[in-house]
Amino acid sequence: MSIKAWHTFQELKYLAEQLLLLCPTIGLPLCNPGFLRFLFNPEYYVYRTIISILDSKAMLIDFLAESLEPGNEHPMWENDLLKEAIRINQALQTANPSNDFNDIVETYRRISKDLYANQKDVAKGIL
Repeated sequence: MSIKAWHTFQELKYLAEQLLLLCPTIGLPLCNPGFLRFLFNPEYYVYRTIISILDSKAMLIDFLAESLEPGNEHPMWENDLLKEAIRINQALQTANPSNDFNDIVETYRRISKDLYANQKDVAKGIL
């Protein structure tokens, strides 16, 4: 692996961190290795981040179903956070990777980049 793996990890980490704001960690805690530590075992850190994303994706679906139930007096999130949860969930639902690990990584990397770009546009008032 090369510097590209570090960029991949950073992009995946963005998505994992956004999910962490919405859902608690249920499996492996999110790792944040330094660059040199990452270079010694890049596959390990990319794999852990993917596992974190997949766990959080499943939890987000459950939380949204509960929060959006009619008559729910205690929604899990406030309005803005609920909108963000819905936005992230919609992006994640577009994912349809094969069982190939590299395909899974590239799919969630693309989603992360798209979410980041959309977040910047929203912050600028473009959307």
